[in-house]
Amino acid sequence: RITSPNEIRVHAFLSRIFDNSGFCSKKSTHRMIDEIERYNPDIVHLHNIHGYYLDVDSLFKYLKQSKRNVVWTLHDCWAMTGHCSHFTMAQCEQWKTHCSHCIQKKEYPACYGISNANKNFERKKKAFRNVPNMTIVTPSQWLADITKQSFLKDYPIKLIPNGVDLSVFKPDSQNPYSDTACDGKRVLLSVATAWTDRKGYHDYIRLSKILDDRYQIVLIGLTNKQLKILPKDIVGVKVTNSREELARYYSNAYAVLSLSKEETMGLTVVEALACGTPVVVYNSTALPEIVTVKCGRIVECGNLNGIVKVLDELEEIDLIDCVKRAEEYEKQKMYEEYISLYEEHIK
Repeated sequence: RITSPNEIRVHAFLSRIFDNSGFCSKKSTHRMIDEIERYNPDIVHLHNIHGYYLDVDSLFKYLKQSKRNVVWTLHDCWAMTGHCSHFTMAQCEQWKTHCSHCIQKKEYPACYGISNANKNFERKKKAFRNVPNMTIVTPSQWLADITKQSFLKDYPIKLIPNGVDLSVFKPDSQNPYSDTACDGKRVLLSVATAWTDRKGYHDYIRLSKILDDRYQIVLIGLTNKQLKILPKDIVGVKVTNSREELARYYSNAYAVLSLSKEETMGLTVVEALACGTPVVVYNSTALPEIVTVKCGRIVECGNLNGIVKVLDELEEIDLIDCVKRAEEYEKQKMYEEYISLYEEHIK
């Protein structure tokens, strides 16, 4: 760890006022650079470099000068915009040419002062381009296609999905829904680490009003505040840190729904399939790439009646077909893809 909680707070505070997320934390970035120099790695592998802990100007200046091999796995769209990490819901395409202003200024990384999207876009473009030995990895074809339309398009772009641990996520007969309000009903499960409208939160509430009594929606990952205001016809569960418990929830659901509007992959969908449970997803961003007719259904974004219409069709889906689809995302296969990429760089 290269930074302290107080340093993160300062970076976040400055971002709230000056809209300069990713351009603070110079001291912690230089500490990291010193550590890279001491360790002298063959490859520097970047993941999410936003989150109020790095100065990307300093980092990329060093990477260019050092000529180290760099692999950068993108998990959202922040690298190619002047502010936001996702732009699909906002239907914004400024990122393709130049972000002059941001209509999502108050979305992560939130700013309540003056928008700095114009300057941020130029700074990112200058920092992130012309790294001599860098490959960009995306977890979905959708994000790869987006990247190819951005100022990052000149880099080699490789598709390596996020992997699922099949030793944990597998069919489990131990039913967590017994002796609850869900008992005897078809459970429609959805899981998120943070429930927002981007994840479809309000769509689940609207869907609960049109489902018949055979079905019960269960949402995992809600905050205490959300649990207090959750409609009575939805069962809410707080965040679980147990992957084994989560696998039991997946395994014993009738279906797992992902009504998210913005996903760069959709790992919860793969986890559900690994547990033998069919899925229903919106035809939005990367989610349709995962789902075949043998393991689930795809409906138009926002079409709640379409979801109701396909639910009975899920009875025809075989558990084995779901698991087979998830096996294509087995984590060891994904690790081997990364190792091959590392070896190409080292050569």
